[in-house]
Amino acid sequence: MSVRLNIIQPNNGQAPSTTQDARPRYTGERLLRERPKIYRQLVRLFREGWSANKIYKWCHVTRETVRAVERREAVEISNTSDAPPVTGAVAFS
Repeated sequence: MSVRLNIIQPNNGQAPSTTQDARPRYTGERLLRERPKIYRQLVRLFREGWSANKIYKWCHVTRETVRAVERREAVEISNTSDAPPVTGAVAFS
């Protein structure tokens, strides 16, 4: 009976969080940490002018992840002529 009452209570008896946004925040940090080759490939493909839709399908990541990397690397992506080439990027065949 106590479990049922706990489930019925809003927030399972915990105080509601006012600091967290209801939506997840995608920043690209986890991709950079766990799959750095894919992260660098996303940046390279943006620099080459690929669309976000094409990139997320090609690299097998979510749209949110692609947009987060685009926001995070906006300066580097926009400086395509000044930036050195991204090394270590994986090309799929």
